[in-house]
Amino acid sequence: MTLTRNVHTYEAMKQRVLNGGHQLLANVGEILNVPTLANCMQDDDITAFFKKVQAEGLLPHVAPVPGTPPADYLELVARRFANTAIHDTTRRVAFDGSSRHPGFLLPSLRDALASGSPVNGLALAEAFWCRMCAGLREDGSEIADNNPLLDQIA
Repeated sequence: MTLTRNVHTYEAMKQRVLNGGHQLLANVGEILNVPTLANCMQDDDITAFFKKVQAEGLLPHVAPVPGTPPADYLELVARRFANTAIHDTTRRVAFDGSSRHPGFLLPSLRDALASGSPVNGLALAEAFWCRMCAGLREDGSEIADNNPLLDQIA
């Protein structure tokens, strides 16, 4: 257990790396009909997307916490996501993206835009979310409504 007065730095790292990483995997997983995060991490293309966006779009905008550089935390998160004993579904993680993206991915996108950093991966992540909201997977199957605000954002 860690007790700190600097809780915001820890919270920001968790929200951007872990929760943001959830969104990177879950939206693509839903589009490609990949059932779990672990299954997503077994797919070379999805894993490459996840790692590239994390490295170029998220980690540069995450402050280190004592004893845990952002890259080390990402490795821990990636191992957790790849653990096949954890059956965390893309459906569950993708739920309510309209409230998750503003807290988990958009802060990094705003920071990247403000600093002139590349935004291609984060923009693609948002495009995947919009594509998922369209409700149709690449294999033609339906993605059931999974967002309480879908009518407003459609």
